[in-house]
Amino acid sequence: MALIDEKTPLLPIAEKVPASVIMEAASPTEDNFPYPERLSIAELVLIIGIFILVTLITSILNLHVQNPWLLCKLDPSLIHLADALPQSLYLGIPTSIVFFVVSPILVRPDKVAFSRCLVVFCYLLGAVWGAGIFGLGASGQERFSCPITQGR
Repeated sequence: MALIDEKTPLLPIAEKVPASVIMEAASPTEDNFPYPERLSIAELVLIIGIFILVTLITSILNLHVQNPWLLCKLDPSLIHLADALPQSLYLGIPTSIVFFVVSPILVRPDKVAFSRCLVVFCYLLGAVWGAGIFGLGASGQERFSCPITQGR
């Protein structure tokens, strides 16, 4: 039976590394910095589009809950859009989640961030379009009657 020295590591992969080497490796340098320096123009356009769509959806839903009369005065068709928007958001979420999760497998590793931005943008745009289609299709079954359109 061989005796084991206390200073000898038991695992063969363990190495004695000075703390200064560890600190140098932990500090990000230009070579090993994990984040890209700048986003591409397409990613910036998608992020701006996502922000605009989220602002539109949030403001329409907020006005529909808080003050539907003001929403009706802005545009009577927004009432139908606001009625159908929650349903449209729920219908599109499963497909978007699948594409969001599977995107690292489908695209190159350097395009994963772009594909995920594209999935979120397409989900939001599809939800707004779907709400517009659902809202216009259900014009005979109005849940909220707008006083502006009652005289027509």
